[in-house]
Amino acid sequence: MKGFLYLVEIAVAGILAAMILGSFFAAQTINTDWSRADLVGLGNNVFDVLGNDSIKVLNESDTLNKIDNLMPSNVKYSIHFKNIPKEVINVGTNSLSNVRPFLQDNSYVNNRWIKYEITEFDSTDSLNEFDILVLYDYNYFGDDLNIIKTFSETKPVIGIENTVDDLENFEEFYDITKINDDITPTNLNFTEYNNIANYFLGIGFIVDTPDFPIVTGQTGLRGGAWKIENTMKYITASSTQIHYSDIPDFAAVPNEDLREKITGTNFFLKYIEWSDLPRVFISIKDTDFDFQSNWVSSTSVYQANSLDNRIIGNSEYSTMTKYENRIWIYRSPSIATASLSSEYHTLVQAAIASSVTDWYDSEVKSEEVAEVSRFIPLCCDISEIAEMAFSMWYVF
Repeated sequence: MKGFLYLVEIAVAGILAAMILGSFFAAQTINTDWSRADLVGLGNNVFDVLGNDSIKVLNESDTLNKIDNLMPSNVKYSIHFKNIPKEVINVGTNSLSNVRPFLQDNSYVNNRWIKYEITEFDSTDSLNEFDILVLYDYNYFGDDLNIIKTFSETKPVIGIENTVDDLENFEEFYDITKINDDITPTNLNFTEYNNIANYFLGIGFIVDTPDFPIVTGQTGLRGGAWKIENTMKYITASSTQIHYSDIPDFAAVPNEDLREKITGTNFFLKYIEWSDLPRVFISIKDTDFDFQSNWVSSTSVYQANSLDNRIIGNSEYSTMTKYENRIWIYRSPSIATASLSSEYHTLVQAAIASSVTDWYDSEVKSEEVAEVSRFIPLCCDISEIAEMAFSMWYVF
């Protein structure tokens, strides 16, 4: 009988121990939930304090200082951005001399700068440090195909090329096919208003205006020439206005205002950088923009295997495609130098900017993170709705 009572006592003690331990771990779970709720509340409070100035964190260090002052000393954070290009895009390329001309100017869209840092990689063993790859006349798909494929599973790859040694792998990677018919492409337009087209219109063009007008008594003005749609245009600029003309008329008085459509055109004056070497920034309001037809030679014509992958082209051929994370742009010998047309520069920048739109401003250093986000509309060049989130964690 005593042995039986002893066994009962042991069983009861085990049950009590299990109940105590269960209560303990439940309390720990509740505490963790409350801690997460505190972080969520903190994030919402930061957004409420910043108000409409939230997105200024992209341009103004004072906004970051304000956030730092709102955060307790035991909380660290990173800011997660979606649906908006990264501030500084780290571009890897196999040909620095050929890719640099496309990106020598930073992009300016919706009142913020997008900068490009370009590095030529020595081997495909060090690609992970880049946000995006831009391959120019890259003829090593046979050796590096699997490495570049792996990179493209999580990050974008842009190929600027038209003739390659390894045609089979080239076509397979970009999902395009070379057409043998003797076609001379014309009417190059965006096939639809997609994200690349959106940034192409918003980034627009930069016109250098370094020259003083050759007119006695004309002060405070600068002038410059601009080649667009294979036609020369001329601009006279002051610090607040420009004059736009089809002929060199630097004596003209500027009469086009900022944030207004330029008379008789589909262009929009968005910004004047008034300095020792002034520049005028112009965006586009025409989604049916006509690209130069001399992009493509009749001997090297391609078509997307799926017409849904076309970015620029028609039912017969493509000059730009997008397949998964892989973008292909035709490179013609006529535009293979640094003196490329304005629209080609902008197209390459738009392809890059529109592809790197999910990023953190700093490394997240915890697996236990609470994230609070808000959607923020931006203006005024194109429609952008940025998602901005605070990723927060405790350090002690």
